[in-house]
Amino acid sequence: MSVLLNYYTEFIKNKKAKQRAVAVFLHIVNNFSAPFFNFLLSGIIIQRISISFWGEYISITLLLNLAIIILAWGNKDYLLRSFSKQPSLIKSYWQENLLQRLALCILLPALLFIFFDYTLLRTGLILLCILALFLYKSLEVLVLYHRSFLFSLILELTGYTALLAFAFFYPAPQLTIDFLLSTFGIITALKLILTAVYFRNDIFPFKKITGFFKFNSLRVAIPFFLPALVGLLQGKMDLYCTSYFLAATEVGKYQVFMNLLTIPHALAGFAFMPFLKNIYRLPENSLLKIQRRVYLLSFLVPIPALFFIVLIFKKYYLLSLDPVMYLLGYFQLIPFFVYFLLIQLLFRRDKQMLVTKITLVTAVFNLIASVKLIPSLGIEGAMIANLATQWFTLICYFYYEHKAYGR
Repeated sequence: MSVLLNYYTEFIKNKKAKQRAVAVFLHIVNNFSAPFFNFLLSGIIIQRISISFWGEYISITLLLNLAIIILAWGNKDYLLRSFSKQPSLIKSYWQENLLQRLALCILLPALLFIFFDYTLLRTGLILLCILALFLYKSLEVLVLYHRSFLFSLILELTGYTALLAFAFFYPAPQLTIDFLLSTFGIITALKLILTAVYFRNDIFPFKKITGFFKFNSLRVAIPFFLPALVGLLQGKMDLYCTSYFLAATEVGKYQVFMNLLTIPHALAGFAFMPFLKNIYRLPENSLLKIQRRVYLLSFLVPIPALFFIVLIFKKYYLLSLDPVMYLLGYFQLIPFFVYFLLIQLLFRRDKQMLVTKITLVTAVFNLIASVKLIPSLGIEGAMIANLATQWFTLICYFYYEHKAYGR
């Protein structure tokens, strides 16, 4: 107890440590604010309007998320590294990267008209939302570099609250998908303006960019872009296929249930974070003992987790599924708790590229399983595809562990 007290006393006296802790806390809260507000928004829309409305809206947000991942092109990691090396060139690096990525936006209108049967109004609204999100997300790197997490958190909370207020108070019969998209786009544009003003010294005035058409920035950022894209596809491929093959009602149900299943994983990752540094220090024998305990917990933790997930699904969302889905949900939860630790062990051994390769292979596996199962089995097929992908991922990591260390 005295050791903890001494540690706390030293921490209080250390001004830099306190500032760092506050910055980390605000960054974590900021990251958790989006899923929390989406949880509230989905409940409001489903209860006030319908699950079909939510499913249709989710199909559009999936498109927005994919577009933003592609247009982001790994800019945050690339620019953070560039800023750290040459702080005096922040403005030049940011402007060059933005303009080169902006060239990718030229393809969007053609792709939307070719692959999606939206009305002209909705296509325009989606394009405006993508453009606003693209510009707003381009400023995130400055938030991270300057650690302006309090400003970002206040802005995000204000935006989410405004969107929730519209969803909750606006007359339900007049609340359409196009209206919700318009509201989201306007809120994003306002956040963009405020953030641009806040970081005006880092982004204005625009200078003449040399070598613009060489796309140097995009080429160098590819190693940062590919893992982000592959990670999105691996985690969401079944949801994208569900959106493509099934009706909006089924899409809404599946998205809500899968979002709830990610909560235990997110909480486990959050709880494990303070101890990650120990993985790089502990001897192999100690790590082996930890692995065995994690294997046991991976079968026990999903039981109470699934109980609360089903409770929320039925009482908050007023939805229900076939009991088989809940059973599949239990088995879907298990693998992550194990391979999360295995991934950290691979990072300890400088095997980051192997993690990317496994993620790519499992993303392809998820795509094939989803395309095969969803058209005939519906959301049960999507669940089986996701469950099979999770276990296949675990098998891949186990295979490497056994091949490399014989265990």
